[in-house]
Amino acid sequence: MVQLIDLVRVRMGNDGPMIGMMLGMMPLIRSKVNEVDPKTLRDLCNVMAQAFDKVSDPKVTEADFAEWLKFENEAA
Repeated sequence: MVQLIDLVRVRMGNDGPMIGMMLGMMPLIRSKVNEVDPKTLRDLCNVMAQAFDKVSDPKVTEADFAEWLKFENEAA
């Protein structure tokens, strides 16, 4: 999580409101992360990393990102 915050800092700058919010939530985030099984946490981190790559790519439009966000229902 610290690495994610540091990456956001590099991309958005140190003074962004997102950084302050994330740093303030670190104790809660850490306690909740400890409750998640490792596979789910790994999957979530992969999705977050992919999403961050997409939103930081100027070639990806908002519509493209919205389409990418749609998850298929695996049970269907």
